[in-house]
Amino acid sequence: MLTTPRLAAVIVFVAIVGSLEACAGGAAPTPAPAATPGATPGDGLSGRAFLSVAITDGGVDRPLVPGTRIRLDFTDAGLSASAGCNTMGARSHVDGGRLIVDQMSTTDTGCLAALGGQDAWLATFLTSGPAVALAGNDLTLTAGSIVVHLQDRRVVQPDRPLAGTTWTLDSIISGDVVSSVPGDARATILLNADGTLTVFPGCNQGGATWSQGADGLQVTDLVLTKKACSGSGGQLEAAVVSVLRAATIHLTIDADSLTLQAGTSGLGFRAA
Repeated sequence: MLTTPRLAAVIVFVAIVGSLEACAGGAAPTPAPAATPGATPGDGLSGRAFLSVAITDGGVDRPLVPGTRIRLDFTDAGLSASAGCNTMGARSHVDGGRLIVDQMSTTDTGCLAALGGQDAWLATFLTSGPAVALAGNDLTLTAGSIVVHLQDRRVVQPDRPLAGTTWTLDSIISGDVVSSVPGDARATILLNADGTLTVFPGCNQGGATWSQGADGLQVTDLVLTKKACSGSGGQLEAAVVSVLRAATIHLTIDADSLTLQAGTSGLGFRAA
């Protein structure tokens, strides 16, 4: 079973600005865009996530590794960023029309060379003080000849509906550790619009009723078949049932990802 430290628990400070400067393709300070009268540059970033839609260097497309995007998530105190492998976190703020990033940290997952190089390039770009321009759902960061165009994540990848989507388990959360699904085991869950739920937790078949309120998701009357379970399927089923039988389950949907969290235990699903 593979485990990946979560960013909140494993903080590895990296000396990015100097040692990785060459990876940024010569990113250098660019005059900040003129501020709109009465507006603070960067207004509207906190609480939003953005995905890259185009990157140019000197007006020429700069492609990312196939199948990857840059993602930036902003909070009041900082941002998290990813480019296909590790997740970086940093304190950040907008000052004079520039994104100021410091105290950067990263998870420590081994990456293929192309993805590792892409992570390094993004880290150097973000710490170079790029100029910020936000217009509605469109965010542009500019440093030297490099221009990164991003759009609000909800525009690029809208959230999948909770009900009517078949969700397939792809990770198990225990405290601050996220683990892959063991062996060749598989689990799925489907919440129907009529308030019923069907689940294959790894071994048996099951059904229940569900409701969603202000406190989160509640699953009641969970019934499973009585097949004896062992191995990876049995381990997976125990983890799934433990969360589903919690009194209240906190849920989060982010594009095609669903997270169910009950205390320190949780389940991560992807839309089928």
